[in-house]
Amino acid sequence: MGINQTFDVNRVTNLENRATVDEAVMLTTNNNGRQNIPYLNASGTFNAMVSIQDPANSCWWGIMQDATLYNLAFGRFTAGSKAIEIRSYYDNLTIRTGRSTAATSADFNLITNDQVVAGISANANLMPRGWLNLCPNNGGLSTQGVQTLLTVTGGFPAFRSINTGVSNMMLKFASNGLHSKDHDDTVFEPFFGSAFNVSSDVSFKENISDYSESALDQVKATRVRKYNLKDKPNERDRIGLVRQEAPDQLHAGEESLDLYQMCSMLWKSVQELAEEVQQLKGAKS
Repeated sequence: MGINQTFDVNRVTNLENRATVDEAVMLTTNNNGRQNIPYLNASGTFNAMVSIQDPANSCWWGIMQDATLYNLAFGRFTAGSKAIEIRSYYDNLTIRTGRSTAATSADFNLITNDQVVAGISANANLMPRGWLNLCPNNGGLSTQGVQTLLTVTGGFPAFRSINTGVSNMMLKFASNGLHSKDHDDTVFEPFFGSAFNVSSDVSFKENISDYSESALDQVKATRVRKYNLKDKPNERDRIGLVRQEAPDQLHAGEESLDLYQMCSMLWKSVQELAEEVQQLKGAKS
């Protein structure tokens, strides 16, 4: 990058002393097809440097590796737009805070819509083409954190632990619900909590009627099995239903059973048993 005209040092020095006189400097590249760095103007009470490039053109400043290769560029890249970008053309772009031992704060603040203008977009968009890593900084990428990405399997968003030694878990937002999976998205893992509450208010429902079929007959006809999970062959034996053997009413998706409906069917079975007991008592009396 070179200067395309004689540079008068005295005139540049005077920029610091004259608050009411405009002085402009133009820097250009070697005219090898790269765009000129725009005009800069120093004026006003604070001698601010402002661009006086035609707003119909793109307008930016850059650092070059040599006469043809840009390393870093900052400015307005789209003609007629006021949007500002900073671009790293080679390797990483890192922003650090608190680099001085005398620093009294090291916050990094990102504020959108600072004037709180109604009706405008004010999103903060993070669009990595790989994992987005959220972790504490210990001089490098810490493994004590989480990652988020569109997963390879199914293309669904997911959160997972970076360090499988700490946690081998992934939370996946699938098309049919929220999945608890292992780190590699191969097998299901358990959920833990103090309660699992199902929304069941009447305001959510329509076509309400009594379940007239015999739930007891369906419970009696469905075998309870003992088994091991294929991915956990050394785990103790489990007991449960096999989806293909369970009543259709309990099916949820292609692989699962609906525990809420299963519980409701058991509830109905207890009612039927209670009615039979009541009838037996009435017959004896």
